[in-house]
Amino acid sequence: MQIQVLKNLHNIKIDVLTDFKPFVDSDYYERWERLRRLLDLLYLTGEISPILHRLQKEKVVLEDVFQGVQDICRNGFAKKLATDVSNYYATLIGKLLCSVIQPGQRNFLEELNAVWLLLRQTLPLLTNVLSFFERSFLIRSPARSLEQLIVSEFRSQLDKQETKILEPCVQQLLSAISLWREGLADESQLDTVQSISHMLMKVELYKSRFEPEFIRLSKEYYTNVAAEKAKRPGFDLVTYLADVESTIKAEHSMILERLDASSAPAIVELVTDALVNSNLQLMLFHYEGLLRSRNFNALQRMLRLFERVDKREFLRKSFGNYVKTQGSNLVDREDGVIESLLDLKRTAEDIIRESYDNMKEFLDQIYYAYEHFMGLKPNKVAELATKYLDDILSKQPVRPPTGENSGSVSLQGGISDSDFRHRAEELLALFKYLSAKDIFEAFYTRRMMRRLLLNRSSSNENEKYMLEQFEKICGDTYVKRADEILRSFEKARELTNEFNSWNTKSEMHEEGSGKESAPDCGFYVISASSWSLPIVPVLSWSAPFDIIRERFAIFYKERYKSTRLDWLYEGSTCDVSGIFGGRRYTFVVSMMQAVILLSFNLNLSYTFDDLLAHICPPGIKEDIRSLLISELKKTLISMSVMKTTLLLKENAQTQSVTPKETFKLNEAFTSKSSHLKINSIQKRETREQVEATTEKVLNERKYQFEAAFVRIMKGRKEMRHNELIEAVINEVKLPAPASELKRIIESLIERDYLERDKHDNSKYIYLA
Repeated sequence: MQIQVLKNLHNIKIDVLTDFKPFVDSDYYERWERLRRLLDLLYLTGEISPILHRLQKEKVVLEDVFQGVQDICRNGFAKKLATDVSNYYATLIGKLLCSVIQPGQRNFLEELNAVWLLLRQTLPLLTNVLSFFERSFLIRSPARSLEQLIVSEFRSQLDKQETKILEPCVQQLLSAISLWREGLADESQLDTVQSISHMLMKVELYKSRFEPEFIRLSKEYYTNVAAEKAKRPGFDLVTYLADVESTIKAEHSMILERLDASSAPAIVELVTDALVNSNLQLMLFHYEGLLRSRNFNALQRMLRLFERVDKREFLRKSFGNYVKTQGSNLVDREDGVIESLLDLKRTAEDIIRESYDNMKEFLDQIYYAYEHFMGLKPNKVAELATKYLDDILSKQPVRPPTGENSGSVSLQGGISDSDFRHRAEELLALFKYLSAKDIFEAFYTRRMMRRLLLNRSSSNENEKYMLEQFEKICGDTYVKRADEILRSFEKARELTNEFNSWNTKSEMHEEGSGKESAPDCGFYVISASSWSLPIVPVLSWSAPFDIIRERFAIFYKERYKSTRLDWLYEGSTCDVSGIFGGRRYTFVVSMMQAVILLSFNLNLSYTFDDLLAHICPPGIKEDIRSLLISELKKTLISMSVMKTTLLLKENAQTQSVTPKETFKLNEAFTSKSSHLKINSIQKRETREQVEATTEKVLNERKYQFEAAFVRIMKGRKEMRHNELIEAVINEVKLPAPASELKRIIESLIERDYLERDKHDNSKYIYLA
């Protein structure tokens, strides 16, 4: 071992104690007595607040005790001090708790809380006084702090008096919480609950002794509440949902403010389970009422509650079933089907947007529901959809008078451009669900032609817009026929101008020949394959109609030599001038009305039979004659019974026409306006016509399926029945009942396109 010698010690100052006295037991007891008197003053002399206030002012007393504690610790008596302090608190707490359990004690929880608060209130002061003791000794002991030492002694006393203190404490704490749940607890009681729960947490008895009982009691309580609410007459789901959510929030807030926050998840879960899961079916039973009333707040609240118990799937299915049921009922109606389906879709989408945050799984339910119920009666829905679209495309916008807001469009019998686009987009969204798109195309094309012929279309731009949208969805082949019709009508103005120019030149060459001039007129030339309306013939053509027809036939043949023209007058109109009472009037009339009016240039009165003979000579087919009789009757009624009376009917009180009934020209006719439109009785599609159009499309559809069967089998050679049916439906993408597909297969077998496998009836073999 090497010893180092320290040099230069002359700078070190050494203090020499000349009057040292050893620290003995008597010195310890004298200083402990100072501390004990302070403790007695704090705990055993009554109201604590004045004492604490006085001690804060008399700092000499506290400093004297602090110095004494410091002397004890510095002289090796800290361990003895720890024992004495521990024993003091054991005796003190035992005595205080005995006062709590005295016979006749009515405010047990409040008295117990007073003991705990007394210990808590004195702790800051004592911690300061004993700070040297804490830092030098307690921090290295199991207690580690004065607070922990006191809490440990408190816990020890509770364990010793479990049946007298701890169990009543837990039970009365639970009773106070039950009173709060019934709305009977005041603020002071809740403060006591908060303090006692804090006490149990500090002594580490909250989790082991209180929380299990708290959970058990809560589960029992809310199970009973759920059952009671379900049994009440007149169950109101809106109120129930609000009550459940407010109860969950109240429980959560109470636990965070008054109890241990760690209890919140378990309590909230059991409350939600009891109030939601227990009455799940009852809530779903009344769910339809919320959907019908569009109660967005209640629907949103219901979703939140169902998500808490992981039952959103139940709500999703119930929502889908509601939409499906409503839609299925709507497609069975006779009137307003499309409007109602669109309204249902709007409502469902509003609910999803406002209450379900546009969740895809709910939006999917609309798709599945509409796909289902629109497939129940696909042909009917397709036809009604075209009727709805025909209505909005036929509306004529009415613009405001000059000087008013030129950017707006009045809806007085019309529809604005923006409204049209909005309604068209809604219909297009519905169109995507249609399986019978071929039925839709047939009726749409037919009704578009009628709109254009009668000049009832809102605008060519709107017509083009619709065809563009259909083309985007179904391809250009789908709109080929309608597009051809629209183009023909667009070319009509150019064609008419060319004819009038040609006709003027022709008349100049024929001047002096004695031939009559053809009046100004317009023409629509449409291919025979595109024409879809019934043909109503007008057989008697007097001047100037015969001249018009003859001249236009010559003009058109010069340009298209291989084309044959068939003249159709459905929807045609013309201006007929007449003089009544010395005043000239111009009447806008249909072709049939014009022929009748011109007949009165020859005679001033006719019987019905005479007019019929004039228009319809003998020898024509009976079906054409019947059609003309019907049209003639309607036209005569429109001219003799309606608002503008150009003809006088023998029996003016009735709207029926007899064969011998006389019609006379109303020579006394007068009107303020010199230009009048004579309304005709509009022909409406009959149910028979709708069924005939549908049947025609279904026959064409049959050929599509046959072609698909042959095409697929030609490529695959052999296929089983179910695989073949699935492949054909996927290719054709049109609805067909299984029985119809089976008949088509049988027909193909009979015609030697297919045969059944000899060893497996469910397999088909293609025959080359």
